Amino acid sequence: MPTQREYWLSIRQSLPSRRIEVPYRRKFTRAEAERLRAGLWPHGTDDRWVIELDGEALQMWRSWTGMCVFRLPARSTKDGIVLGPLIVNNDPNQYRGLTNRHDIKTVNELIRMVLETTVEA
Repeated sequence: MPTQREYWLSIRQSLPSRRIEVPYRRKFTRAEAERLRAGLWPHGTDDRWVIELDGEALQMWRSWTGMCVFRLPARSTKDGIVLGPLIVNNDPNQYRGLTNRHDIKTVNELIRMVLETTVEA
């Protein structure tokens, strides 16, 4: 039986070619980067996002569809990582963003959720 992580990674889709770039830059400590690497994995239908920092970027997918909505390229620093710019899915059949400001607010809220979630053993 696959783990939660394996299951969600198997249904995710790549960010489509229709995308926009939004100015965004945010620094994270090593400890915060590790928490982002651990990610956020849905455990039920009420959990709407799959979030993971891989070797290249922090990516955020909708759990119900597996579609990638947000991607933040990651760059390692001596103290942790820097994320940005924000790449947003701009395919109207997959995601209908309201404004850049709203997307940034959503991404910041999702990052907060990941950082505040307890890692399961």
